[in-house]
Amino acid sequence: MEDLSTAIGYTIEQRKKGLPKEYIIFQNNEDFGLSCLDTSLMENDECPVIIWDRWNNKIIEKTNMNFEQFLEKDIIGMLEYEK
Repeated sequence: MEDLSTAIGYTIEQRKKGLPKEYIIFQNNEDFGLSCLDTSLMENDECPVIIWDRWNNKIIEKTNMNFEQFLEKDIIGMLEYEK
């Protein structure tokens, strides 16, 4: 069994369950899905973020954002939620 405490370990474990090899998980949203980098669409050293449904093995959302943009939106959303 992989070390699920790391992004790479969790990604490898999810690949055994159907996650495509071009996706690298960086966030597990328990109620929503897995935030992943889609390495098959690398452009200017950036990968777009997709949300993967681990229960149905399909993309839930193509965000059209890279990691930095996604993280910024996520942080702003958390800060707004805490107000």
